[in-house]
Amino acid sequence: MKQYVIHDLIKISVSEGVPKMTKKGIDFQIEHFSVLGESERDIPYLITVLPYSEYKKPRTETFSIFHGIKGIQGKEMLDESKMLAVEKTETGYTIYTGGYFLINTFIQLILVKEGYSMIHAACIVDSKGRGLLLPGAGGVGKTSILGHLLKKEYRALGDDIVIAKSDGECLSFPRSFVLKSYHQSIYPELFEKLHLLNSKKKIIPSLLEFIRKNAPFTDLTKKILKKAGLYKKVYNTWPFPEDQASVPISEIFGENAITERAQIKKIVFLERYEGKDMTLQPIKNELVAQRMFSIINHELASEIEFLCRLGAYELAYIDGYFQTMSNTIQRFVRGADCSILKIPVSTSPEELAEKFESLCLHP
Repeated sequence: MKQYVIHDLIKISVSEGVPKMTKKGIDFQIEHFSVLGESERDIPYLITVLPYSEYKKPRTETFSIFHGIKGIQGKEMLDESKMLAVEKTETGYTIYTGGYFLINTFIQLILVKEGYSMIHAACIVDSKGRGLLLPGAGGVGKTSILGHLLKKEYRALGDDIVIAKSDGECLSFPRSFVLKSYHQSIYPELFEKLHLLNSKKKIIPSLLEFIRKNAPFTDLTKKILKKAGLYKKVYNTWPFPEDQASVPISEIFGENAITERAQIKKIVFLERYEGKDMTLQPIKNELVAQRMFSIINHELASEIEFLCRLGAYELAYIDGYFQTMSNTIQRFVRGADCSILKIPVSTSPEELAEKFESLCLHP
């Protein structure tokens, strides 16, 4: 079993028999939290991931059906088409899988229950331990800013996802950097090292990305794939076998680039717009909280249907899930100094990083 421990709150155990692509997907999300051997700490929640072949259907109870998904109220759920079964336990979940699933869905369910929430943001920490949070939509420039500042005397909690606590503390969740083509000017040596400019390597990933973005293969696309016998094969190869633009932060900036927690004193919400000038303006805390709540749920939108299935079988109580998450984020931002950085669409990554430093750090 490979073990991960997330901030002494959640332990995740992954069997060696789980498909390689599943393990790669889990590593992409939480490799930072991996531990050697069996953790002896008392961790309140446990998520166990086992091969689908080890799942045993109950002999004494009858499944009910919810939109083609089988289950038993309060106990388990089975999606045979995706080779996925979920059992609820006293301390968390046991997941049987033969393909891809998003471990973050289960992590977030537990976090929200305990007064935390994932948020879609980068977070940097200065030499005095003060945290600066940079929430914003995907592609707005979080990674560019964070990468620029990590070359100086700053450390990070994460560049894309971090964990907010209702008391204003932010915890690390440092997934691997997902480098995109527009990051080339900031990390030219890294792109050269990883051969990210090799056009031959872009063909298959771009095709798989198109298929992935059209998940869950509704209507005609799904029927065609199933008729050709390709549906399970395509579905179960997520994430991509060669995610050539995924690099652990520690490999770029060193092991000391990550810190574990910080109290958030300042929040700069990043927003692209059609104007010409980059401007920094104050914004009400409650508006920042509302936007942060919307963005993290937009990022997890593909999992909403899955959450509803868990809720239908009483494996997750989603009636209070969204309200609790909203309340946690509102309390999290309450004591911070909030502003919004409006970034012209045409701003390059280099211009953004330099202008951010002058406007937000050394005004």
